Amino acid sequence: MLVGTLGAMKQQNIKRFMGYSSISHIGFILIGVVSSISFGILALELYIIIYIIMSIIIFGALLSSKINEKEIEDIAQFQGLGTNHKVLAASLVIVLFSLAGIPPLAGFFSKLLILCSAILDGLFSLAIIAVTFSVIATFYYVRFIKEFYFMLPLR
Repeated sequence: MLVGTLGAMKQQNIKRFMGYSSISHIGFILIGVVSSISFGILALELYIIIYIIMSIIIFGALLSSKINEKEIEDIAQFQGLGTNHKVLAASLVIVLFSLAGIPPLAGFFSKLLILCSAILDGLFSLAIIAVTFSVIATFYYVRFIKEFYFMLPLR
């Protein structure tokens, strides 16, 4: 989670950003793996299913977006998306908030179940570390939203 979170914070390239974000999410998946209770396996399965769905949506939207027939590569190229493509921007915001684990979205509940399995198994320090990195990760997801709605579109 440390490598993924810190790596994603400095990325401007979208594909690398999502790659580092995926590394961070693997940390949550590994919490479900090390949990020795059966609830941990169920939480792990749900987390993986929700994460796959969110990843497909976000990668599909990001990779299909083009400016002047050129693929978008940098986060800054999404400036003004909220004014130009309102539905796409709104759906990406929902998915990004879900990846960040904001309630009441699916990503929140999947992270909550993973954390509950860690706590029930007595892995308190691991749960605290996971929550800390999840809060830090929220800031780099908000960076996308800032580009969508609060920055002027590139010409």
